Amino acid sequence: MSLDEAAPRYGYIWEYRSDADPWDTERVPQWTQYSSATSLAIENAKNQQSKEIFIENNYRIDLEKYVQQHTIDLH
Repeated sequence: MSLDEAAPRYGYIWEYRSDADPWDTERVPQWTQYSSATSLAIENAKNQQSKEIFIENNYRIDLEKYVQQHTIDLH
């Protein structure tokens, strides 16, 4: 079984909020699924009680606060 098939089969799909302005409370949230391979990596890190995971060389996910941060973001 490939990684892309694994996540949905085991019942978890990780998503991120992909609105133009995710902090705008007036808009309906828009969510986008991570790839199955990325979802599997996040789920494995969470199950291993990791505090964070780095994905796609550009993003850090805080697994305690459930926040994704662009690693090049200077703010």
